[in-house]
Amino acid sequence: MRRQMREIAPLAAVVSGFVLWSVAFLAVYGAQATGCGLGWDETALVGPLTLQRAVLLALFALVMGGHAVLVRQLKAAAPGGDDEDAGTVDFMHTAARRLALLSAAASIVCFGGVVWLSPC
Repeated sequence: MRRQMREIAPLAAVVSGFVLWSVAFLAVYGAQATGCGLGWDETALVGPLTLQRAVLLALFALVMGGHAVLVRQLKAAAPGGDDEDAGTVDFMHTAARRLALLSAAASIVCFGGVVWLSPC
């Protein structure tokens, strides 16, 4: 059982960045569709800031914070060891760190529009 967990953990680390991105995709666009349907874009909070924009900005900040934590955790984790699979584990750890950075960049590209685009 312990060996199985050691084999699964590097794979889970590799996919974690884009799993976070996909959850964020569902949350951001779900909130956008819900807000448009319920008229949140017409509910002013402070000046030009609407409820819709505030929700989308909060989700964007939460997602980017999640990416920052993930990248930091993957940089802090020490891969490898003295067993026969050390090379594979090192490779998977490097791939996980790079994919986490790419998923953060994908989140900026996909969700960054909530900062300046009209929500509906």
